[in-house]
Amino acid sequence: MINKANWPQTQQKFINWWRRKNEGRPLMIVMAKKDDPVPLPEEYEWSSPEEKWTNAEKL
Repeated sequence: MINKANWPQTQQKFINWWRRKNEGRPLMIVMAKKDDPVPLPEEYEWSSPEEKWTNAEKL
């Protein structure tokens, strides 16, 4: 969670969700492109969708 300012509070919400404690609103993850994205490390780069899902050694 590189870009999350309130990660400790968010982490507690996830813990409570897994414990089936109602936080009063749904737990959601929203992902969106940024103007200046953080590059992925090389080990997460895939040459094709097939490699991403079938290369057991890399997974």
